[in-house]
Amino acid sequence: DTTSAIADLVDGLNAVTGSGVYAFVDADARTATTNALGTDAIKVGFIYKTTTVSLGKTVAAYLDTVNKNRPTLIQTFTHTQTGENVTLSVNHFKSKGSDCDDLGDPDLNDGQGNCNLTRTAAANKLLSVISANFPNEENIMLMGDLNSYAKEDPITALKGGGFTNLNESIHGDAAYSYIYYGEYGYLDYALATATLSAKVSGLTDWHINTDEPSVLDYNTEYKSATQISQYYGADMFRSSDHDPIIVGFNLEATETPSSSSSSESSSSSSSSSEESSSSSSNSSVASGNDDVCDGKNLGTISSFFSRGAMDDSIQRDSDDADYFFVTAAEDGTMTIIQQPKRGRFTSLSVGTQCGVDDIYSRHNSRTRKRVSFNVTAGQKVYFWADTNEYVNTRVRPYNLTVKFK
Repeated sequence: DTTSAIADLVDGLNAVTGSGVYAFVDADARTATTNALGTDAIKVGFIYKTTTVSLGKTVAAYLDTVNKNRPTLIQTFTHTQTGENVTLSVNHFKSKGSDCDDLGDPDLNDGQGNCNLTRTAAANKLLSVISANFPNEENIMLMGDLNSYAKEDPITALKGGGFTNLNESIHGDAAYSYIYYGEYGYLDYALATATLSAKVSGLTDWHINTDEPSVLDYNTEYKSATQISQYYGADMFRSSDHDPIIVGFNLEATETPSSSSSSESSSSSSSSSEESSSSSSNSSVASGNDDVCDGKNLGTISSFFSRGAMDDSIQRDSDDADYFFVTAAEDGTMTIIQQPKRGRFTSLSVGTQCGVDDIYSRHNSRTRKRVSFNVTAGQKVYFWADTNEYVNTRVRPYNLTVKFK
């Protein structure tokens, strides 16, 4: 529907960024179904950047037979730069605001409010839809307003189905995206599979809404014309009563790159305001040579180089080398696997010249990263940590495995 709210939002984005930069997932067109997401005025949806991702499989599914929960939209996105797939499911479970007594699901006064059984059934149905339609996908995230607090039955069901509550695992009890009569909590979620959770670079609740007084929102009820004019601002604040969640990922290239491969991915949900994005920083080392590096020569690599020897070579104190390098025995492909140790932050730069990170640079990350690149016989490959972070410490900033074929 070109007159829908999501179409209007995309038109507004493209008016600022350029024609065709953003698009929305047309569930009806992609599933060849009329009203695939129901007939209610409120629906879930995805807005995506057309140059960053392309669309794969699309599934729209009802989570109950009585339309208490809004249908889910599940979309596989392929990241253009890396070729990696991420499957996102955006949802809006039944609210606590009205009862489900007609379904035999009253408020049991256990703190979970109206319709807890209805929401829990939707959670279990969602798991079955995911399993049936995406049995081989590893990178899956469930998103949206689930109208359930973190310890309630629907969230417990989703976690029991193999999904990690990212807000809980990253921010713990400090997380919130919603305030109700002065009490803080969150109803808005990003729950990921173990594989995708390991690629998370960060998560934040963007507090642009729930901290703001409701009088500043765009609703006009109970406001005079003067109040509407004075209180409303055309900005992001109080655009909803819930806060958006922003999640970042570090995705891995599926093909061998010729240069640095720290990759970004982004895709966003218009209805639940989740957005995926990630970024990397450059090394603070500008340039150098063998003499400046004072590096350890770890020899010629012909097949496999164990991580242990590398760890021993890069402990960061004044007695150890700031850099080390290996030499390729022949033309081939070198693969580096950077693995954090016990949740510590890791930092690493790699280059074909000492101090020039023209192959790879990744800092302050806790997630595993793999990158491959071509080398020629006799070529040196240099490795170093960010000296501003790790000098005069005994912390081993990364575990490394290097393979060559």
